[in-house]
Amino acid sequence: LQFLDLASNDLNGTLPPSLCDLSNLQYLHLYENSIKGTLPTYIGRMVNLIELHLFQNEMGGSLPSEIGYLTELDDLQLHDNEFSGPIPSQISNVLSLRRLYLDGNILSKAIPNSLWKLQNLEFVDLFDNLLTGSLSSSIGNLTNLVGFDLHANRLTGTLPSIV
Repeated sequence: LQFLDLASNDLNGTLPPSLCDLSNLQYLHLYENSIKGTLPTYIGRMVNLIELHLFQNEMGGSLPSEIGYLTELDDLQLHDNEFSGPIPSQISNVLSLRRLYLDGNILSKAIPNSLWKLQNLEFVDLFDNLLTGSLSSSIGNLTNLVGFDLHANRLTGTLPSIV
């Protein structure tokens, strides 16, 4: 199985551990359901994922550092959940990432500097969180960036000249 789309249903419960047994899975779409619980650490074993869409559910807790093992990931959409804590710095291992949507959560702390190493990023939505700190001038490293939305956070400091 390479493509699993169960989006826009009334599914609930948590992500079952057996999900990682789908070793060839590339596209996982479970958005717009009522899935609860955390993003489990075993998500890092799904190394062939290209798209992970879990947005508009009721998931929460911290984003696991194992997300950094998803090196084929192109599109990560976890927006409109209740994820909290920092964005894991290991996300910098996902060099193929082009779309990162983490908006509408309760993410906090500073945006990790490792995020600015993802040269393929085209769209980054981190708005409507509790992110703090200043915006790094390293954002200029993202030369493929088309859209970048950080509104409704708690950022401070000087606007980088690159913006």
